Amino acid sequence: MFSDVIPLNIGVSTMVPGAYFPGMEDLFVDPGMDSVKSMHLKILFNQYHQTLLESDKQKSWFKDRAVDITDDIIRRFHLGFADTSISKKISRKHGRESEYFRGNMRQLGLYKSTGYPFFHGDIIFPLFDDHGGITAAYGRRVTDENRSHKLYHRHWTIGDPVFFNQAAIELNSTIILCKTPLEALTFICAGIENVISTMGIYSFEAEHLAILEKHNIREVTLAFDNSDQGNHVSGLISQCLNASNIHCLRLQLPKNSDVNLFAQRYSNRREAMRYLVETGFPCNQSYENLLRS
Repeated sequence: MFSDVIPLNIGVSTMVPGAYFPGMEDLFVDPGMDSVKSMHLKILFNQYHQTLLESDKQKSWFKDRAVDITDDIIRRFHLGFADTSISKKISRKHGRESEYFRGNMRQLGLYKSTGYPFFHGDIIFPLFDDHGGITAAYGRRVTDENRSHKLYHRHWTIGDPVFFNQAAIELNSTIILCKTPLEALTFICAGIENVISTMGIYSFEAEHLAILEKHNIREVTLAFDNSDQGNHVSGLISQCLNASNIHCLRLQLPKNSDVNLFAQRYSNRREAMRYLVETGFPCNQSYENLLRS
């Protein structure tokens, strides 16, 4: 049986606490998705999660980037790492049920035709909806890649756009918005909890704005890079926020720096990150200035 290949309760003891994701008993289950496909999706992400918990090497990747990761943080956000371990457990020698699993994951875009996972070699940051179901995931490449054009960021989605750490929106009226989950974790591990992120610098969509409006967020601080690209995108988002009567601030980062690079410069990261947030300035770029940027 397939359950003999990968136990269905794998990672259950390390599931995300219900306090952070309501309805965790239905984690990864989409009512509109085939139940077997949902089960396979749960198995895959639980395996990724367990792999990261057991990998000191991948945990050190976070620490090298000024993110003081702990097992509690990994469990809280159900972070994972994709290696070849699950592929070995569901190789073709295990018969029809392993082929069924691979087929379902290929339909969802999580397996390639080569048999490798879409997120192979990536740290995985799942994104959850308000009911605790996974709707997207961001992958950050952490292993070497033998190609001239290296892909360090991967995006996967099967549902409506959501934020990483979306639960923070329900608990706060002021929010820090980062471009990726890695920057958000940089804040969280420094003790700053009212932070969310998209899956990339160009990932903010109308649905994200609707979420902020729905939860009556009154102020958003943009924590995007101080670069030509980051400044331009911040201008676009600030236009949307100000038009929705959401006060918009911007962090004053050093030139060509992002939040994570900023944190790496300081030994006392908590103090440095709090000072960075406290010195945010209003971001109300005019449409004319935006066109010139």
